[in-house]
Amino acid sequence: MAEKLVVAEPLHDYVLVDRQKPQTETDGGILIPESAQEKPILATVRAVGPGRFDNKGDLIPMSVVPGDQVVLRKFGGAEIEVNGIGFFIVAENEILSKVKMVDPEDLNGPDKG
Repeated sequence: MAEKLVVAEPLHDYVLVDRQKPQTETDGGILIPESAQEKPILATVRAVGPGRFDNKGDLIPMSVVPGDQVVLRKFGGAEIEVNGIGFFIVAENEILSKVKMVDPEDLNGPDKG
C-alpha cells in the first residue's frame, strides 16, 4: 500500500502560497548569509479557501486561483511544511497584487495608424 500524503486545504479566506526562493548570491558572486537575505515578496498560489462570508451570510469568493503569481507583504503569514516542502499560508488581504506577463504592445491600446 502506498504511503499517504498530507494535503493542505486552506479554510475561509486563506491562501496557500509557494514563495520564490531568496537570492543567495550577489551578481558579483558573493554569498549572502541566510540572516541577511531579503524575504521574497513574489509567490505562486497553490491552493485557496472558499472565501469569507459578509454580514448577510453571503459568500464572497476569492480573487485569486491556484497558479496565480502574486505579490505579498514582506512580513506576515504562517510558514508550514507539507510532505517536506515549505509553504506559507496568508490571508487574502495580505496579497497586494496579481502579477502577469503581458505583451508590451497590449499596453499601448489599439493601433492608431
